[in-house]
Amino acid sequence: MRLRRIVGTGACALLVSLAVAQQSEKLHFYVDGYADAGWAKLTGSWTSQIIRLGLRQGPFDVFVYARNEDYDTEGTALPYQYIDRGLSVGVGARFWLGPDIYALVSNGQWIAGANQGDQDFRAGFAGYKDWQENDSLVDVYGDLFYIGFAEDTYLDLRVRDGRILNIDANKNRTWIYTILQGYASASGANATDNRIEAGIGAGYVFGKGHLTLNAELREGYSFRGTGITGPDRTYFNPIVYIAGNL
Repeated sequence: MRLRRIVGTGACALLVSLAVAQQSEKLHFYVDGYADAGWAKLTGSWTSQIIRLGLRQGPFDVFVYARNEDYDTEGTALPYQYIDRGLSVGVGARFWLGPDIYALVSNGQWIAGANQGDQDFRAGFAGYKDWQENDSLVDVYGDLFYIGFAEDTYLDLRVRDGRILNIDANKNRTWIYTILQGYASASGANATDNRIEAGIGAGYVFGKGHLTLNAELREGYSFRGTGITGPDRTYFNPIVYIAGNL
């Protein structure tokens, strides 16, 4: 089976549009979304976008969504190289366990791309938390999802520990950090879904905190699966990406 999830939700989806309105007991309409684009030496280039329109009351919300994804592994060291594009639309629901963590279930249909005609069912959890003290910043992101069209469950966990170099009145900031990120899949089939990476990075957060531009130098190790053929299953993986949410 071709690799369907080549960079992990954490790398592509910085905060998975966690910056939604704070919980309210009053029923209200909302719009949220997320978009990113990037390149990684290991897995090539990608873009992804999702927009949701929904109703929320307290910790519950229901929504309709449209998701577009585009992956291009050509020019990488991966033995399977392809261009994969797709557009999915559907409905879903979330239960918020806190301001930045939720459980989600959604079901849709791929209406364009390589998976056209297939069902797009997803269920799992996602969350983000950060801690800032003076110019020190630590953040943690994680998600666990079953993705139906891939017939697999994926785990993504990322920790960054850094220092803010400057910040302005609009909360635009430049920072440097160390990063540790791990990916795992239930099947263990693909090496790119079962790896751990560590390195250093620099980021610029702007647009009142809604946009981020990052560059990272990572060393990685794949602990199971096929597809990474470097010595001792290790590899060098520089990454650049831009991401933002509504």
